[in-house]
Amino acid sequence: MVVVDAVERRRQVRVQDPAAEPPLTCEGWDEVVEVSLYFPAEGPLVGEPLSDDLDEVPLLGDPETYQWWKFRIHARGRDAAAGDINEDEGDTVLEQHLIQIWAAPQAAEIRHRLTDQVGRRSRTAGPDE
Repeated sequence: MVVVDAVERRRQVRVQDPAAEPPLTCEGWDEVVEVSLYFPAEGPLVGEPLSDDLDEVPLLGDPETYQWWKFRIHARGRDAAAGDINEDEGDTVLEQHLIQIWAAPQAAEIRHRLTDQVGRRSRTAGPDE
């Protein structure tokens, strides 16, 4: 699951589904993590679940076949977006995410870059946080 900041925050989420593993690029991103997920070719949903503004991400392959997919999730700007919103910023995008998805065998999570405080807090949060 990719969690982005509150609804009123200005954010951008892009999804790419290349046919094969794309080159790894961590430069310019605060967090980059890869995880394996098991889906049918119909794919996951992305969007805002609270408002039911969801879109299906069509994955390459046969819709009847379940398989493992690698998700490389990039994030930047979450620390800035977690602060107070300055109305003078207008429609400036503060938080950006890039999700790359390709078919790949199941593998352990890989944490390529972990540098923002929002991510640190979510990784170390206790059961009551």
